[in-house]
Amino acid sequence: MEILSQSICQTRFYGPDVIPFVMISRRGALTDLQSTYHFESVTVVDGEDGPAQVTLRSGVFTIRQEPVVIPHLILEPRRIELRVAGCSAYADTIMDDLELWIRRMGGLHSDVPMSDFVLEEHSTLVARLGFASERMLNPAFVTAVRSFEPDASLKAAADTRTILDQIRFAVELKGVDYSLAEHLMPVQPRVLSISPRPPLDPAGQVYECQAPLSTDRHIAYLTELEEALSK
Repeated sequence: MEILSQSICQTRFYGPDVIPFVMISRRGALTDLQSTYHFESVTVVDGEDGPAQVTLRSGVFTIRQEPVVIPHLILEPRRIELRVAGCSAYADTIMDDLELWIRRMGGLHSDVPMSDFVLEEHSTLVARLGFASERMLNPAFVTAVRSFEPDASLKAAADTRTILDQIRFAVELKGVDYSLAEHLMPVQPRVLSISPRPPLDPAGQVYECQAPLSTDRHIAYLTELEEALSK
């Protein structure tokens, strides 16, 4: 297996009044935050009593002399969402640094806990795996799909072929602790998908994979999948 790219979206849910949102959503604080992480834009959504959500886009944070791109950072009174073009460990490092910024701007003492109630991760990997996409489906089914012919008008206008585009599953949350809903965590199904990327690899062995996992666990899962389909 070869990992061609990876990204991670971490969402942290907090209890009431853990995030000093009023303080960190002030104009001066957001100017400092934008400068600290080199964000290109800041968008503030106002609620009835002031800012309800802050979205910062296209930032950069340096880890071990390597620039790490932050596509977006979303701040809410009880939720922080961070997307990083890199691995989960990079996102953890950025969040540790962001927590220090929040403590400084929010006037929180070091002994005041700021732990999240739930951490949810969703990773996207583009990987070259050791099997062709047809191995993921029953051969008879693949043959039947490939025999598909479009309407005559379309067939006359262009050559066509039918290829595997995406395999997608819903990861349902069963036996949900409904106290999660009290902490504003959505309980709808998460997405597990694997999509061949034929423009990148005519052999059909490059895939875009999404899963509600950290990047490390996602790579481990793909390793198991690759071993199972390579037999």
